[in-house]
Amino acid sequence: MAVAKSIICPVLVGRAPQLQRLTDLIGNVCTRKPFLQTHTPSIAPLQIVLISGEAGIGKSRLVSEVTSIALQRGMFILQGRCFEQDHAFPYAPLIDLIGAFCAANSPARIEQALKQPVPALIKIFPELSLHFPSAASSPTLEPEHEKRRLFQALMQFIRHVGEPPVATKEDLAPLLLIFEDLHWCDDVSLDFLLYLARHANGRPMLLVGTYRSDEVTDSLQVLLAELDRLRAVTELRLPRLSLGDTDNMLRSILSPSRPLRYDLLESLFRLTEGNPFFIEEGLKTMLESGDIFERAGEWEYSLANELRIPRTVQVAVRRRLDTLSPATRRLIQLAAVAGPRFRLGLLQQLLSQPDADLFQQLRELLRAQIVVEESVDTYAFRHALTRETIYQSLLGHERQVLHRTIANTIERIHTNNIDIHLTDLAYHFYESGEWTKAFSYAQQAGERAQALDATRAALLQFTRALEAAAHLGIMTPLPLWRARGQAHQALGNLAAARADYESILEIAHTTHNREAEWQSSLDLGFAWTSNDYKRAGDYFKHALNIARELGIPVLLAQTLNRIGNWDFMSGRPLEGRMLHEEALGIVRSIGDPRELASTLDLLGISSYGVGDLLAGGKYYEQAITLYRQMGDRRGLIACLCAHPARGGCYITMTAVCVPTDLADIIREGEEAIQIAKQMGWHPNEAYALSFHAFALGPHGEFARALEAAQRSLTIATEIEHDFFIITANVGLGALYYDLLDFEKAQQHFQEAQALAQNAGATFVVSNVSAYLAKTYLALNRIRQAEGLLQSFLPDVLSLSSEALRWLWTAKAEFLLKLGQGKQALRLIEEVIQAVPSTHEGGIVPRLWLLRAQVLQTLERYHEARHTLREALEVAQNSTLLPVVWRIQIALGNILQAERRLPEARVYWSAARATIEQLASKVPPGGPRELFMQHAFALVPDVATFGRQATRKELGGLTMRERDVALLVTQGKSNLEIAEELVLSRRTVEVHVANIMTRLGVRTRAQIAVWVVENGLGKAED
Repeated sequence: MAVAKSIICPVLVGRAPQLQRLTDLIGNVCTRKPFLQTHTPSIAPLQIVLISGEAGIGKSRLVSEVTSIALQRGMFILQGRCFEQDHAFPYAPLIDLIGAFCAANSPARIEQALKQPVPALIKIFPELSLHFPSAASSPTLEPEHEKRRLFQALMQFIRHVGEPPVATKEDLAPLLLIFEDLHWCDDVSLDFLLYLARHANGRPMLLVGTYRSDEVTDSLQVLLAELDRLRAVTELRLPRLSLGDTDNMLRSILSPSRPLRYDLLESLFRLTEGNPFFIEEGLKTMLESGDIFERAGEWEYSLANELRIPRTVQVAVRRRLDTLSPATRRLIQLAAVAGPRFRLGLLQQLLSQPDADLFQQLRELLRAQIVVEESVDTYAFRHALTRETIYQSLLGHERQVLHRTIANTIERIHTNNIDIHLTDLAYHFYESGEWTKAFSYAQQAGERAQALDATRAALLQFTRALEAAAHLGIMTPLPLWRARGQAHQALGNLAAARADYESILEIAHTTHNREAEWQSSLDLGFAWTSNDYKRAGDYFKHALNIARELGIPVLLAQTLNRIGNWDFMSGRPLEGRMLHEEALGIVRSIGDPRELASTLDLLGISSYGVGDLLAGGKYYEQAITLYRQMGDRRGLIACLCAHPARGGCYITMTAVCVPTDLADIIREGEEAIQIAKQMGWHPNEAYALSFHAFALGPHGEFARALEAAQRSLTIATEIEHDFFIITANVGLGALYYDLLDFEKAQQHFQEAQALAQNAGATFVVSNVSAYLAKTYLALNRIRQAEGLLQSFLPDVLSLSSEALRWLWTAKAEFLLKLGQGKQALRLIEEVIQAVPSTHEGGIVPRLWLLRAQVLQTLERYHEARHTLREALEVAQNSTLLPVVWRIQIALGNILQAERRLPEARVYWSAARATIEQLASKVPPGGPRELFMQHAFALVPDVATFGRQATRKELGGLTMRERDVALLVTQGKSNLEIAEELVLSRRTVEVHVANIMTRLGVRTRAQIAVWVVENGLGKAED
């Protein structure tokens, strides 16, 4: 199938450090002054950069980027390439360089550059006679002298190429010389490069050379050593791309509308090992074969086939194999079946040949760059594609026989330490079709991987064991099904996990295995919480009925915990907390530390749900201690995610925060994320990232929080985990709300609300509806806010949970917006009364701020000011900067209303400082500028309000009217006042009339009395 879409990556990926270094060197060269006189004492030394790496690693692509930068900086560029057949072709890259120059330049420029050196150069490049018909070659000298003359001619060309007709010091551009693929370069050209390095002067130059680090010839090795001695070389070694870089590369090529499936990314990365050329070729092969295809604007990937090896790679590998002796080819085929790495001892057992022959064959493979020696007794294929190509060239039956031979050999020679080789034995017996041993070893290998938290490895082994059981026609042990289901779930493969749990439930029901039926019901309930809370509840209730029937305490405790958490997410945190407390009593009585830690974890989140952050934090501290003691990293992740929320969190906005060091919040969140990444648990990584954003945002750590929330959304979308898509969108919405970008906040809240409604997660629906209503109000979309509140507020005032209290505060803001201050005050005070007052005086800064704003509209300034000062102290102690600046503005506004302008100015100035502090933590560019623009617009203009306040203190008089009133008090007539103030008499009469009207007096004497009584002095500026 023809490929319509280009598979060449449009951007350079994973090479930022190397490109920056080259850019800096170009800058250094371009800032040097050129001098044509070679005797000048001011010499610009040649800068040399060598770019190395394996074939396909991206050396040429990096050179292309460098060329573009050099052109932008006005450099003159000469470029020559070496080719595979050039080893015996003298001056090959230099001839290529001159030829490229002649093809790209005008006859005048060619004549200017080559007129002087042409008699010598025409010998190695006869085509110059086309440009210089009358030129005669110079007399032939002895070989060494001839070589020196050629070198001098080449140097003359390089020094003056690009020189304008009338040379000036300023007009001669710096030069970029490029020589690609030096591993194929002839010896004399390499000699010239060394000559150039030693004798280049007078003109600023940068020489860039590339070579394959795994194909260095003896001559190139000599050149590299000599250049090292000159200390004039910058070496840039290009490593293979990381998994993240590979993801970025695929995104750049395919421009997907949503994240690519992880199995596609992982498969391509595993096959290509991060080699950019192989990635492009592998992707092209997949597109041609239909393994990856575009449908409805999204990229789909078929798992039906193994990734095919690109033809270009197959040809290259076969060419190398053709150079090997028959015995060595047999050895490498056996090694390919053994795996990406193979041990010398295994080969000795398999081949039964003299060691001398074996060593000779290994040396042949090393010279052919097919394998590398990793240690004294271990060898590895240089690239996975090499091994895969050799492996696939064998017949299917041939591979099976070799796998069986290898498996039996490993089993025989490692009888005393068989556990170390479980993975190899499972693989080889599985591939050989020895199903009994494949089942046994794969199950053992899976359990071992599971114990080590190697989830992907465990999934692979459990799948092999289940397939082997199917071939044997035996009843599969239910724990094996469950182990694979758990691995699927940990990796975010929820549909596959549910399928495994359904298989267990069906078998358990058929065989009347009630305990297995209970376990599978509980597992299915938990698996469905990601998408459908109603279905999850049905499974949990079924599990509870079985647990009560069985009467086994630990089963009952586990079930109570699951239902308690389900109650919490369904909007009933008090009921959920009660179930967790019942479970806590059971697990304490049976002394099960694992269940105790799990119960404390769930009690922590349910305590947060009712707004008791102090108790929730203490539960989490106990759980963290237990999980660390047990070495249970899975349980530790959830606790480390949630524990920082005690210091303030986007889903506990009406709770009293526990003052917490920001460094601790960051440390715990990052530890949780790191553990999840190490374990390959994508759902847990998404969860950890979301909670990290929830905890950082209220403290103003916007850049870190935005990055975490966005990464969470990417992962959650990739694995199609609705609940974590919801949480990531809530986090992003809350962050943009605090950044005053209400349009973006609205988008994320709307997406979160729609998904939460579909899933039936009532707690989240209430929380996100509150945020969305507040966002509508901030955008002045009153009707939308009203409709939302009518749809989601309960019919009666219920304040039992954090989410409901947050929703009712949105209603209070709505009433305030409508000017219904008294109703808003009654409602906000009921919300405040419902907040658990566990510490810090029960003060919640955001609630106190809203209360003060309502009090201000009712002109109850003293109460408002007292409320805000309490809130400000707590917010500052808890480093809740996004609310601190709002409180500071509100305090200034109230003080201004109380005619206490100097104090107001202090708070407004403090607000500006806080905003500037926060802005430094906002990503630079648009987000930062938008935040500063909108935030500063909310801070009153001190000068303007100074004039307004003074005017109000003067009975509403303008500054000019005050001046007139003072002169009236001095007994001056209108004419005298006009003369003193340089006004017309008529204007003064108007001012006097206005003064009388504003002060409510009728005579000039009454004006004088008012001035004296109010202590009016000289007018201020």
